[in-house]
Amino acid sequence: MVSNRKTKPLSCVALSCDASVVAAGERGHQPAVLIWDLKTLSLSCELKGHQYGVACISLSSDGKHLVSAGFPRDEYICLWNWQRKTLVTKVKESSLSSTVTSIAFSSDAKFLLTAGGNDLKYWKIGWSARSRASFKSVTLAMHKKLDFGHCKDGLFVAVASPCRSSQSSGNHIQAGELPFYVLTNKGTLCSIYPGSSTIKSVELQVLSSCNHLVYLLKLISTQVGSSTYIF
Repeated sequence: MVSNRKTKPLSCVALSCDASVVAAGERGHQPAVLIWDLKTLSLSCELKGHQYGVACISLSSDGKHLVSAGFPRDEYICLWNWQRKTLVTKVKESSLSSTVTSIAFSSDAKFLLTAGGNDLKYWKIGWSARSRASFKSVTLAMHKKLDFGHCKDGLFVAVASPCRSSQSSGNHIQAGELPFYVLTNKGTLCSIYPGSSTIKSVELQVLSSCNHLVYLLKLISTQVGSSTYIF
């Protein structure tokens, strides 16, 4: 699937909500984010904005934007319009105490949530009508750092947000109302709505876990009974 280029080890992967494209980040010097069209199995584009490796990536619900976070020593978060192969904005992660290990868009693409070690942070994406059209003057800034007091003995290993379906956008589940889900290496699953500080959590009663082996695999939001199923 990768032709005419020297391949590097992959460090992360993300699938679009409609399963039409898959993205993967490389590790090593001058890494790229690679995006493939799953219908043709062809490489659609190659994005370069990091120096030492891509730690994690996420695609927005509409599939138009991608965000990537770099390895230690890089510490940049890059926001892309991958269809235009454009780096929309790039900011440096402010904390050196922990590295971003997981990142996710909110369902309306107005927020990002990053996780790394004991840190969980909101980032606000400043879109405007002009920036949506031209991809200029887009801002990305840390909105707030969240305090998960009851999770201090664990490490945050995965964050995710359910895909916003076309059916949900026209009913009572509106844009921005779908929560983020956060998983710790101790088996605590938390939910929090974008911009909020109110946290709900449940213990998954896992026997053992490792922060490299525990992942929030897939989240599907459904209208049936207003439930969210987690696989």
